Amino acid sequence: MRTSADALLRWGRPAGRPHRGALSRTVVLGGLVAWHLVQGAAPAWAHAAEQHPPTVEWATVAARCAVLVGGAVVAGVALLRPLAGRPNRARHTVVWTAAAVAAAGSVLSILQGVRPSAALTQAAAIAAVPVLLRWRIAAVPAGALLLALLAGQSTPALWSPAFLVGIVHAVGAAVWLGAAVCVATGPRRTLLGRLAPASVVAGVAVAGTGLAQAYQDGIGLDERLYGTAFGRLLLLKSLVLLGCAAVGVLALRRKLPTAPVFRAEATVLAVAVVAGGVVATIPVPDPPPTPGVPLLREVTLADHRVPVLVTPHRPGWNLVHLGGEGTLGATVRTSPASPPVPAEERAGAPGRWALVELPAGRSTLRIEYYGQSAKVPVDTGHDRTAPAAITGPDGPECASMALGAAVAGARTPLLSCPSDRLDDRDAASLRALVGFLAHRGVPALTLVADASPRGTAAARAVRAAAARHGVAVSARPRKGGALVVTAGWSTAASTLAHLARSHEARATAGTYLAPWLLGAPVLKSGLAGFFPLRFNPHEVAPLQYAATVSARFHGEPPTAAGYAGWLAAKGSAVAGPPQLYAASHVAYMPVEATSHHAGSWLPDGTVTPVTGPLRES
Repeated sequence: MRTSADALLRWGRPAGRPHRGALSRTVVLGGLVAWHLVQGAAPAWAHAAEQHPPTVEWATVAARCAVLVGGAVVAGVALLRPLAGRPNRARHTVVWTAAAVAAAGSVLSILQGVRPSAALTQAAAIAAVPVLLRWRIAAVPAGALLLALLAGQSTPALWSPAFLVGIVHAVGAAVWLGAAVCVATGPRRTLLGRLAPASVVAGVAVAGTGLAQAYQDGIGLDERLYGTAFGRLLLLKSLVLLGCAAVGVLALRRKLPTAPVFRAEATVLAVAVVAGGVVATIPVPDPPPTPGVPLLREVTLADHRVPVLVTPHRPGWNLVHLGGEGTLGATVRTSPASPPVPAEERAGAPGRWALVELPAGRSTLRIEYYGQSAKVPVDTGHDRTAPAAITGPDGPECASMALGAAVAGARTPLLSCPSDRLDDRDAASLRALVGFLAHRGVPALTLVADASPRGTAAARAVRAAAARHGVAVSARPRKGGALVVTAGWSTAASTLAHLARSHEARATAGTYLAPWLLGAPVLKSGLAGFFPLRFNPHEVAPLQYAATVSARFHGEPPTAAGYAGWLAAKGSAVAGPPQLYAASHVAYMPVEATSHHAGSWLPDGTVTPVTGPLRES
């Protein structure tokens, strides 16, 4: 009768051809895993800014848990093959059953939208590992490759810190689960001594990386931990793992009967893996609202995902911005008894807007849409210091700057708005623009400004530069003259729309707009405009901001104010020399010559440099 030691020695001996066959099978498995990671991660790289939907498809969760639990059992037993010896019939039965469950979950995931090539590759990789358990030299790398595949599902950004933490967490969970399975299905006294150190290290790794993952997700000791499904599942998983660790220690000290304990531990560890799989599927809950920090949330109304931005999120008047589609007719309430405030469009601004008065402290904002209602918890605090521009026509521009900072991860209070002052770089750009027009021989400028502090300072800067270059400034367009717009979004959009209808712009030397007016809603009239910009909208950073804000706020177009807020949140600012760009909606150009994809600065239009750097004075 062969003992486990005899089997271990026999299967550990070099055997030539079988080992070469094992290595070749392992190489094939590695290719399958690499192909699956590329297939599964490509969409995540292409849409890195997209967020999880607010609803959970439980069929997807079930398929995912089947893959994770079954794969963890198979990978864990494979990793422990050198210590646990050749699998007996009971262990083979458990491993093949787990592999079948995981492969079935992979195939069923096709019905939830996973690409068939990726799902079938994953199923083949899972099914290959039990075959490789025959060879000790192949089992460990096969188990490691399978764990890399499973970790890559939760963290598709390969070799990121989250991916590396996920790998260690997956290895620890699999080794712990595999040890419980091996002890429950083999010679317990022998395997307890061999696998106890690996189980202890695995438990410590699971605990440490679990804390690291919670930190990466921003989960703290707040209401998200006990008041959301994500937090409750995280607590369940933690308690189950602590219980398993305690039971394992008691069993090792022979305080409890070994066989039933390790069978129960393997089952309960599988429950913990299921909880972890569900946690990986549920969206991470939003952090609690912080008084004074603009609040970015998302609700579901009539099967539409509606992003919501509350600015400045302080007691008193707040501007509520609704993005996405399907918000026509939406209203906002600050309490069940308060009158509904319709969310309406504003000239030059994207989406819909509602000005509401919020009380101090915690309350609930209600977004209503044709009988449906969604709640947004707010906490405005008690400090009523807020930018005055929020309640005026420049409020949407201020909110756009806050949105840019929010999607960049900033959680700082909004203390001022772009229209509160004229930025020195913008003033220099306007002076350079006037100098350029004077050099071209433009005899006069028609200036369109507003009464905001920025608009007043910009008009003063333009008039001073024009006087220095001998260029007249008039109130009405003159033939051969140029129109210069330094007002805010609302006035600029109305002016351009009027010019487009009256055809007055055709008699001028062009329409020139201040840098802060770059944005699709301002150019909605279709009239072309020229902007003195210090950044190229086609460079990496502006496109990254544009793609991020479009994904986080469902098609929100990029704006100069939003880009400034995004850069400020990252500790940067535009620093290049001013250069003149032409921007317009061009319907007659070929499709390949226009930008119509999500994240472009001017959908169905172009933003093109027309000069080199302008001379600053």
